[in-house]
Amino acid sequence: MEQKERSWVQGGRAWKAPLAVGILFALIGGTAILMPQLSSLAIDLVLAWILLVSGIIQLISVVATRTHGGVFIKLLRAGFFVVAGLLLLFRPYAGVLTLTLLLAIFLVVEGIAEVVTAVQIRKTSGWGWMLASGIAATLLGALIWVQWPLSGVWALGLLVGIKLLLLGWAIVMMSLAVRAADKVEAQAHPSTGAVAPGG
Repeated sequence: MEQKERSWVQGGRAWKAPLAVGILFALIGGTAILMPQLSSLAIDLVLAWILLVSGIIQLISVVATRTHGGVFIKLLRAGFFVVAGLLLLFRPYAGVLTLTLLLAIFLVVEGIAEVVTAVQIRKTSGWGWMLASGIAATLLGALIWVQWPLSGVWALGLLVGIKLLLLGWAIVMMSLAVRAADKVEAQAHPSTGAVAPGG
């Protein structure tokens, strides 16, 4: 059973794909941080196309299944997706401002929720980290809100960039940990036929 559970890291190659993905995420995140205005616009355009394509697919689905009932609600939902996608696509600056404002609201609400949760579990070990995270999210959301619409040109791309950078770094560290574990496993059990990294 243990050998089966470890099989996904055997062979010295299973860590390479996640490592490459992690490095890619980190590079994209770093680029977004260095160019927050451009990355904010890119996020707006990507979301625009996602909404537009999703809305079109929903419209086609409604036409194909119009005898199943609820056509009006489905059309309304699909129409909203299409209109929202078109607005973000042809009014990118307004789209970035709207997304930034929504992000600020989300951060404030999420931050307050984390603070309340942290206070409720304050007898639990590590609750201070949740409290700190909640306070930081609330303050950041409030900062973006107060500086809006000026914050619209940098906040969205910067925050997404930071998130991608941290995510990429985490994936890289996990991949290297898997590589190290695989190497130790191969050295400890050479008879299993595991190939050491680089072999």
